[in-house]
Amino acid sequence: MATGVVTPTVPNVEDVILGDAKLIANFDMPDEFELGALSGGVKVNVMRKFENVKFDGAYGHQLDSNGVPLRRITEFISKFTAEMLTLKYENKKIISNCESTDTWQSKDWAEGGGTYAAETTIVLEGNQSAKCIADTTVYGIHNPFASSKNLAVFDNSEVSSTSDYICFAIYIDTTNAGKLGTGIKVLFHKDAELTKTNYWSYAIAKATFTVNGWNVFKIAKSSFTENGTCTDWTAITGVSFELNGAPSGSLSFYVDDLTLVQAQTKGTIVPLNGAANFSMTDAGDYKLIVGDLEIVDTDYYNNIALVGTKMDGKQFIVILYNVAHNEELDLALKEKDNIVNSVELIAHFDRSTPTETPMEIRDYV
Repeated sequence: MATGVVTPTVPNVEDVILGDAKLIANFDMPDEFELGALSGGVKVNVMRKFENVKFDGAYGHQLDSNGVPLRRITEFISKFTAEMLTLKYENKKIISNCESTDTWQSKDWAEGGGTYAAETTIVLEGNQSAKCIADTTVYGIHNPFASSKNLAVFDNSEVSSTSDYICFAIYIDTTNAGKLGTGIKVLFHKDAELTKTNYWSYAIAKATFTVNGWNVFKIAKSSFTENGTCTDWTAITGVSFELNGAPSGSLSFYVDDLTLVQAQTKGTIVPLNGAANFSMTDAGDYKLIVGDLEIVDTDYYNNIALVGTKMDGKQFIVILYNVAHNEELDLALKEKDNIVNSVELIAHFDRSTPTETPMEIRDYV
């Protein structure tokens, strides 16, 4: 070989090539959406700080009761660093998170039948889901709201159009899915409990369900069927899930995370989620963005996933959990050029599971 000639290295099919990288917020959740347009790639950083063994002549912090030196990780920080051209903000309204604070009850809206149970093992979000056990057609579970909900407007006063989504998740296993009749129906009622005259409904066909996992549904309000006289999505008195068609035997399914989610059409240069402590309200011909000194659970994304592909076309996904943008806001403002928003999205440990690291990597084979 001639001097100075460089032999190129050909990537293997398993090499990670992020040819179509995306940042997805709330990955595999009912309110999943692409976070925004990237300017260049995304940097993944995992920082671990080990506490070295130090003999101090005493038991306790550095030595255990047997005199064995302790070694541990004192910091585990995972983060994405990205340059964003736009950053979508998530505008959603919680309908029911199926937690203990909600009033889920046995039987369908007309009190026909079905048994409700709080489920703490099969859960998509939070601490519990709503379990339904039923054995005949239209039996189900329901949640009468303490006060009616206006699903025609979001909490920040923006009007919700019929192109916005009703989102929820249902879990069903192989055995129970096989017993389904036609499927499962979700209903949003405009009458008092026990009266089933005016409501919006959507029927989920049996063939739609993937078994042994959470089925995420993102259904436009325009796809719901008007029963009786509804006209709009104001004054919703409750929600129910019922069997559609008689099952072949007693079965169970689980419901979690019901939300109204705005169709993502807007972006902003200021990140509004991820503990950035900014809120956006509709002020008519402009959006008012203001700061907030309080950090609450809703400031965090459930997760943010970096989704890319390898040379063989299979996915490579890095997922950070309990993600907050709690670093500085860094905007590059130039005349006649793109505004670049530099963000650091950092994973956080969960208070309920403090020894579980809040990140995972999925290398598909």
